[in-house]
Amino acid sequence: MLKRSFVIALSVLTSTLSISLVGANAFAAHEQDFSNFYSGPIASSNDNWILSGHWMGYLNQSSPKDSVFHSMFNMVMTNGSAPHIHKIGNATDISVTKEENNTVMEGNVSITMKDGPISSIPTIITIANNNSITILPSSSKVNNHFGNATINGLVSSDNNTAKMAEMMMADTEVQQKLSPIINMIMMNNMLKDAMAKGNILDNTTGMTNMTLSSPIQ
Repeated sequence: MLKRSFVIALSVLTSTLSISLVGANAFAAHEQDFSNFYSGPIASSNDNWILSGHWMGYLNQSSPKDSVFHSMFNMVMTNGSAPHIHKIGNATDISVTKEENNTVMEGNVSITMKDGPISSIPTIITIANNNSITILPSSSKVNNHFGNATINGLVSSDNNTAKMAEMMMADTEVQQKLSPIINMIMMNNMLKDAMAKGNILDNTTGMTNMTLSSPIQ
């Protein structure tokens, strides 16, 4: 049941994010062109830094003006210090090209930094074989904050996500050791949510009783 719920939740999240990211106007013009939507995790390292987060993009070669790219990721040193978050978005002057099995988007983006967002940063984004992504912002525009290396990530698909979730939940160690912990965490979160909404768990009966928003007359 947990495995099925986990897969369904991931599918719903992916669908919701895809609709909200691209917007009605882009899909109205290209209703059949869902192949241009991509998303996945950021999983990168750079010298003593680790980058982890998520990215989404709609890269349309036939109509570059409809293209969108957005990413948000944590950045922290390998010793656990200096954690902070970056956001990449608001791409302008976009061009999208196909180079063999790669999709390349070039344009200017805005990146949030310590002292505020920096806009008009020339950036090259490459999706390779529908499996990986590299993000290369101009290092001089961000004071070499990300070094000279690319920010790297993966391209996810519903099939791959569901398959990985299924494989993880079928693993003996996960079933025997982690599933009970996950179940307890879920139950604990549900209880906290119920209490926050005014539901009280009766310790004697184990039943949940709704509290009234106004006193009984």
